[in-house]
Amino acid sequence: EEASTESALEETPESEEAPTQQEIFAPAAEKKSLNDRLAGNVLKFGLNDRIGFVNDLFNGSQEDFNRTVSQLNTLGSLSEAMEFIETHISGEYGWDQKEEMAARFIAAVEQKFN
Repeated sequence: EEASTESALEETPESEEAPTQQEIFAPAAEKKSLNDRLAGNVLKFGLNDRIGFVNDLFNGSQEDFNRTVSQLNTLGSLSEAMEFIETHISGEYGWDQKEEMAARFIAAVEQKFN
């Protein structure tokens, strides 16, 4: 029996080593779920920007800000987002009087789509 065990061991080429744990799990770690991919492509604001946008651009309405951000996150392109802002948001909230803050908000929207 020892001879057959030794010959079986000798028949296995040394170049075919067992894959390492890292090699086995690397492909799974690299794959992202749809939720992970979408989460990376949402509008994100720091606390100071969020407060500034709510107070200056949405007349203090956190609900309106959240609704707008949620809607923008569903759009598929920068042109759709800009059309939405121009058609539904900027006029309603008087963004033409708040150019600097509006430009910061729009820059964040542009970053989402780039």
